[in-house]
Amino acid sequence: MRFSDYCDYLRILNDSSAAEPFRAKAKEMAAELFLSGDSKALLRKPFTADSVVVAVPFYRSGDSLYAGLLGFRIPEDRSNAGVAAKKATKGTMNIFLSKRPKIFGKDTLNIWGVFLGTLK
Repeated sequence: MRFSDYCDYLRILNDSSAAEPFRAKAKEMAAELFLSGDSKALLRKPFTADSVVVAVPFYRSGDSLYAGLLGFRIPEDRSNAGVAAKKATKGTMNIFLSKRPKIFGKDTLNIWGVFLGTLK
């Protein structure tokens, strides 16, 4: 779901017909998807993946951190002398489960969250 949200936010960020406050909010929400608030991932062109798989299951990476890897495929339609050929680009993205404190009234609880990482 977070990966899909990321793709949606990229489309909004790159839509010149969208109002600036709407684009700014999409940028803010996209940055919150990343473990480090990675703004470099927001500079790429929008894309839609036709398939997403867990390439590497989550493994313990730290005391409150698990890491894994998503694999995805981006279809590209190409035309050669009127004959349609389908080519796909493959990519990967790090994913993380991280325990973070969240305030509930007067209490603070550690809540697991899913975050995106480096896009390759």
